[in-house]
Amino acid sequence: MMVTTPQDSVDYVPTEADNPLARRIRDGLIATSAMKSIVPPPSIIDGLLYRDSLAMLYGTSGLGKSFLAADFGLHVSHGNWWQGRDVEAGRVLYVIAEGVSGFGQRVAAWETHHRAFSEAHPIDWLPWAVNVSEPAWAGALAEVVAENQYGLVILDTFARCAVGAEENSAKDVGLIVNNLEHVRRASGACILTVHHSGKDSAAGARGSSALRAAMTTELELTGEPSRLVLHTRKQKDAPEANPITLSLRAVGESVVIDRAGSDDPENLPAKVAATLEALEQIDVPGGVPSSVWLKSVDVPERTFYRHRKGLLDQGLVLNVGTDKQPRYSAVVGESDAA
Repeated sequence: MMVTTPQDSVDYVPTEADNPLARRIRDGLIATSAMKSIVPPPSIIDGLLYRDSLAMLYGTSGLGKSFLAADFGLHVSHGNWWQGRDVEAGRVLYVIAEGVSGFGQRVAAWETHHRAFSEAHPIDWLPWAVNVSEPAWAGALAEVVAENQYGLVILDTFARCAVGAEENSAKDVGLIVNNLEHVRRASGACILTVHHSGKDSAAGARGSSALRAAMTTELELTGEPSRLVLHTRKQKDAPEANPITLSLRAVGESVVIDRAGSDDPENLPAKVAATLEALEQIDVPGGVPSSVWLKSVDVPERTFYRHRKGLLDQGLVLNVGTDKQPRYSAVVGESDAA
């Protein structure tokens, strides 16, 4: 059998020693040990959004995607837990490419609901679209994101931030993705785009599959306002999170994202509610050990652990300690601010 060397290949072209592109490739080579030492980017919202990544949130029109995206952004800017998940506090840029007039009411409702005020927290709102299909605009956005050290950038919506591009064209979408990657590389931020489902919602996000292929994270919102479900459809570098049930709750002149109605404390089974109430009564800053909580309830040990798991899964109780030394704290009350 004849072995073909690169020199025998018809397509082989000798590389000049001073070829700048070849030099760039040589300079970029790393050893296995260096590759193994690369630390994955930290999460912004544990299990859902990560720094230095491209992410997409999509769903059918009118379902509440923008409310959820704003909820993400406001929680990150405040550093609050999101539905029982740890949040890395950071600066946020929210590009409101459509529906600007209603955002003030949404923020006011969120502040009322969470008893928090946004003026003192690092979130900025851009009330018009940035066309990331154009390299010049994408470059300008990358510069602003990097200089302000935003950890999360939300583009709402993809369509309004890509005017002139053909969503079904793999070529056009590929160029947009390249521009978004430029913003990501320049800043190390999570770039989250809000997008629509296609005519066949089961087929995923609207347009070319090149968009989905480029995403690190893909989240889909389904259901109806009274009971929404957030699905993790893709998580490139981490396990996919279990579905999260949510709802839209009326607050003031707008609505906010809340836990699903069946997850509210008043709708819990009586014995589970009693286990939660027992924790509330003994709760202290820094949480309490499981053994202390167990002694405060009148249920068998096995039942207690089942209750504890369910309350943790629903975000009604948090482990504010560590995996080795867990300490538990009740979070009931936040959603009653309205």
